[in-house]
Amino acid sequence: MKNEFIAYVPVLETHNAGDRVFLKSILDAEGITYYIQGEYVAPYLFNALPMRLMVKKEQADKAREILKDIELSYSYGGGKRPETESLERDDPYQDLVRSLDKARDFLNRGDAGSALKVLEAFAARDIRGVHTAHPEFYKLLGICQQALGLDTRNTIGRIAEMKLDWLTALKKGEQLLKAGKVKESIAFFKRSLSGNPGEAGTASAEQAARQGIKAAEALLKQQK
Repeated sequence: MKNEFIAYVPVLETHNAGDRVFLKSILDAEGITYYIQGEYVAPYLFNALPMRLMVKKEQADKAREILKDIELSYSYGGGKRPETESLERDDPYQDLVRSLDKARDFLNRGDAGSALKVLEAFAARDIRGVHTAHPEFYKLLGICQQALGLDTRNTIGRIAEMKLDWLTALKKGEQLLKAGKVKESIAFFKRSLSGNPGEAGTASAEQAARQGIKAAEALLKQQK
């Protein structure tokens, strides 16, 4: 059976467990497709993190209309209803949806290299690896690898490489450069630069990454 990719959007957040039960009863009765992000994690963190109501994109407006006059607590002591615009902007699931759409667009145009870069960039942002486990992500990653002639047997290992922290990425870049894998080294040097926190104690690592890029680019020119 083919996996169906369903896009969800955030509608509201709450720290209150009673709200969660109330929302479920209403949405189930209205036939809304949804899930509550963090509902099993929040209780173990003493509800320090919010639970987020994620609704199927096509039903989001209907859900907002249903819930607009509903009185919820939002926190243990009550509180202001959070703005959904900022929720959607910062939501990692929406980041996944946008990244997959971009990757598909590049693949439809025959540009597997750009599609792979989009997926790699998302994987680097998805620190906990929750969304890179989505079957559609693996599917598109495999298509890109196959189109580019890469080894598709080590997809999990490739995702792990995408998620290297900035210091490990720097070391990986240096290793690849020494091994003569110049193009590959540049990608890791750039990843190190993008993840470097830019503090005084990391300035030398930032300089090393920039020098690595220059050295690699110089070698590429020589090879031409």
